[in-house]
Amino acid sequence: MSKILAIDYGTQNIGLAIGSTEKKLALPLKIIQNKSLNLVIEEIENICQLEGVKKIIIGLPVSMQGKKTDMTLKVENFIHYLSQKINLDLETVDERFSTKEVAKQFQQVDFKNKKDAAAAALILQTYLDKNK
Repeated sequence: MSKILAIDYGTQNIGLAIGSTEKKLALPLKIIQNKSLNLVIEEIENICQLEGVKKIIIGLPVSMQGKKTDMTLKVENFIHYLSQKINLDLETVDERFSTKEVAKQFQQVDFKNKKDAAAAALILQTYLDKNK
């Protein structure tokens, strides 16, 4: 069984989800406040060690036409920095519809506080479903 961590990167909050190749189920894990890149990387490293993560999936935002946006560049910079600090396989997944899809599924009053982790879970679930 191989554990996978999914990251939904945001400039304020970073959603994390965890799943495994065996169970094929992604679950929201937590939200990290994006106050310092070093602290974010340290938190991700700790989670990877604690959970025995073997791979990281990162949602890559692109425009509806599939073109790069300002946010795409921010995520690519984050991925570059993460790859320098963590020695795990990193892979991106198109996340164009993840937050909107999560909003449809979780129409709750407190959704705003959980959407990043739920979006990360949706990104990971999409990946797991495609790689059966």
